[in-house]
Amino acid sequence: MSEPPSDRDGVNNTVTFSLPPPDADSAPQRLARATDERLTREATDQGLFRPTPLPVHWRDGPADLADHHENIQGQVSGNDPAHLAAAFRRLPRPRLVVLGPAGAGKTTFATLLTLRLIQERRTGDPVPVVVGLAGWDPTRQRLPEWITTRLTAQHPALADELPELVSQRRVLPVLDGLDEVDRRWQAQALEEINGTLGPDAQLILTCRTVDYAEAVRQAGPIGSAAVIEADPLSSDTVAAYLWRTVKPQRLPAWTPVLDRLAADLDGPLARALSTPWAVWLARTVHDRPDTDPADLIALADTGPADRVTEALVAGLIPAVYRDRPGDRPRWRPDQARRWLTLLATRVCGASTPEINWREVDRRVAVWPVLWLIALQLPVAVGLSLWTGEPSPVATISRAMATALAFLSVWGLANYLFLLLVGVAHVSWTATGASLRDRARAAGRWARTTGGRRTATAWGVLALTVLVVVGLTAPSALPAVAVCLVALPATAVLHARADSGVTSPRVLMRHERQVFLVRALVVDSAVLAVLFLPVAARVLDHLPRATVAVVVATTVVEGVFLSSPWGRWTLLRTILAMTGRLPWRTLRFLDGARDRGLLRQDGGVYQFRHTTLLRHLAPPHPTGSRYLLETARVDRDRVVADLAHVVLGATMLLGGAILLLPALLTGWVPLYIVGGALAGLSLLVHLPVVVVLRIRRGPSNPATDRRLRIGPAGIERFDEPPLSLSWDDIERVTVHRTPDLDHTYALYVTRARDGERIFLYDLGPSPVPPRKVDGALVRFAGPTWVPWKSERWTHP
Repeated sequence: MSEPPSDRDGVNNTVTFSLPPPDADSAPQRLARATDERLTREATDQGLFRPTPLPVHWRDGPADLADHHENIQGQVSGNDPAHLAAAFRRLPRPRLVVLGPAGAGKTTFATLLTLRLIQERRTGDPVPVVVGLAGWDPTRQRLPEWITTRLTAQHPALADELPELVSQRRVLPVLDGLDEVDRRWQAQALEEINGTLGPDAQLILTCRTVDYAEAVRQAGPIGSAAVIEADPLSSDTVAAYLWRTVKPQRLPAWTPVLDRLAADLDGPLARALSTPWAVWLARTVHDRPDTDPADLIALADTGPADRVTEALVAGLIPAVYRDRPGDRPRWRPDQARRWLTLLATRVCGASTPEINWREVDRRVAVWPVLWLIALQLPVAVGLSLWTGEPSPVATISRAMATALAFLSVWGLANYLFLLLVGVAHVSWTATGASLRDRARAAGRWARTTGGRRTATAWGVLALTVLVVVGLTAPSALPAVAVCLVALPATAVLHARADSGVTSPRVLMRHERQVFLVRALVVDSAVLAVLFLPVAARVLDHLPRATVAVVVATTVVEGVFLSSPWGRWTLLRTILAMTGRLPWRTLRFLDGARDRGLLRQDGGVYQFRHTTLLRHLAPPHPTGSRYLLETARVDRDRVVADLAHVVLGATMLLGGAILLLPALLTGWVPLYIVGGALAGLSLLVHLPVVVVLRIRRGPSNPATDRRLRIGPAGIERFDEPPLSLSWDDIERVTVHRTPDLDHTYALYVTRARDGERIFLYDLGPSPVPPRKVDGALVRFAGPTWVPWKSERWTHP
């Protein structure tokens, strides 16, 4: 009987397994790591850790904006993120609503709290993720779908796992900016949030106090959620922070400001600098040696606190775009303002603060591209006539053949193949991963159970098709083989890889890679094998020059414009030629982010604060001409649409009048004149349309309307927004604007305290537009007290 093994021979019979910790490489853990990296980078870019975040104290919010205390059973208050995170976790149902005025630091608080919760997260806990609500329409998209969409844009490598994580409540959504939802849908958005919450769902929501109060009045508060509100910054806190953060060489210039803050704890300057946003603006704008921070004292003493913020926002772009050693290229402040204004008005508008380079072509200029495409057909037809025989029958047949070839090569080469392989509705979008990463991701998927089954089924199908085609139609074998090989290539291009941190520049670089591979490999192979033989039959009787022009222009343009990178490159060239954008647009956007004007959210940029966005793209034109719900039509829009009609008709009529006789007679000089006229009309049409469409401004109804007067009351969409019912209004009157003797404004007097509130700037006339006056007469009744002077008439 043999003895059991022992350690005498140096062999230990104890086997030790080293297992990775649970959740080490799971989807929640990868999401937590990616979120931590992204938020840390954004906080660093915004200078939140230089030297420390500005301490904001958060107190219990208004009781009328919270649920019953018995449902909350907890309290969250303080100014330390660690303490607040611990208090949040102790809640029976961890739900928190963060309130405060504009610039109170709600987004910064959400970022720091999320980072703290991620650091202290335990295995199995939901992953805190920040999701902006700007642009969300709750009437069209449920909240889980919106969260999934936003997280997919931030973390495309987790696109397959995110829907399941959201549906199983494995994420803790930190919903930032309920006030950035369209005001018409804020109450419905609150209802959707409440309706989506399960019994144990966790949530953090940020919103401006006035917007949340109005939404709660219509839809009720968030169930079982604690409510906190930001306290105004104290003078001592602001003075201590400025002393630590301004440059030592600039401290003598800041001494009057620091002394005033210490001497007048509740004075005008202290109220003007009572928010983190205002403090950051003051420090940034007056960082230059040629500025005097003492101007803040005079500005605060002579006007309301909002005027200080407006002046600082107006001086922000000149301050951050001053010449810096080593900056290349150097952009002047006027250039930066012009480019940012274009992005704010034509790309962002009021619906979203995002700047997404892949969406710019859809929002700025579509007609120039369409006219460019439309002009190629008469060019190809004319070339056919010019090089062919001047016989009317041959002319018409060649023209029809050229048109057929144009349409077949254009349409089939770009869309029919995708339809054949079953991916006609799949957009060619980049995921932030390189081609090597996509190939590796496709290989990993192929090794899974689902991947092996799919590969086996596809291999059997491909082999069967090749055998059948080889026996029945050998000539078609190359075409079928190309189709069977192109589909896996398409799958590799669409494979989602773990690409790490996503940025706009990375997305654009990999989008360009997808474009080149698709154009050079997939599309070229399919075009060469499938469509060129067909097109050759159609073009058999046409001159070779015509064939070359038709095939080259349509294929190159089709592949180019079917790619987001191609469309962006074309549009950027047009806008750069007209001076509306810099040639190196992404470098400019990166510079704006580094200067604190923008922030980066995954693959898109965002304006850092809504006050900056509204400064560049106000919801109404300045002066006395405003776009009201009851006022005149947007004339710029009419002019732009009329330009489309007139210039488009010019090109069509020129082609019809001169090219049609050329088609019938074959007279080459007539075609040359007609083609020149059509080309000239295009050259005129292209820049005019681009300029007019850019100058039109945002077309969102919520942006074009500054004031709403109805049977329920008066609603103002300016900053700060205002909504008053007729029961809350004592009277509506016209008064001269303070400090401006020759301008007038509309004011409402609040019934409960007699406070006069600015409502609407009338400009040089004290009489509102006729329809506004009619709405006040109809709905306000005796509450409306018009201007009594007979020297003024309705504009």
